[in-house]
Amino acid sequence: MQTSFPREMKAFCEWFNRGDNMDPVMKATIAHLWLVTIHPFDDGNGRMARAITNLQLARGDKSQQREGGVQIMC
Repeated sequence: MQTSFPREMKAFCEWFNRGDNMDPVMKATIAHLWLVTIHPFDDGNGRMARAITNLQLARGDKSQQREGGVQIMC
């Protein structure tokens, strides 16, 4: 595990959960890239990045569920 991992994940989570006026599609794109760059898991980084992307797109739509996606509970 990299020593910067906790710091990077904290920065990512704070940024991701911050309310801002960024375009939801742009934020979803950056979130996906940032998470796979941190690479926090041995396996499943792509799946988790897609779930994070889907969550952000659902937030942008102000929806609990995106078509073809999983239900969002937040």
